[in-house]
Amino acid sequence: MGKSATRAKHKYSEANYTKKTIEFPLNLPDQVMEVAKKQNKSFRAYVIEALEEKMQKDAE
Repeated sequence: MGKSATRAKHKYSEANYTKKTIEFPLNLPDQVMEVAKKQNKSFRAYVIEALEEKMQKDAE
């Protein structure tokens, strides 16, 4: 990937995403990844979906 493509990727990410660090209990990420793989999802997609479902449920 060229320098301009890398710059464009970073610019897009900065405009559309926020990075946060989360500390997980030791085995939890492995367990989440296992379940996510069974659903053909990435770790990130699974966690975001779970958070959105929880927020929607709590808002009711």
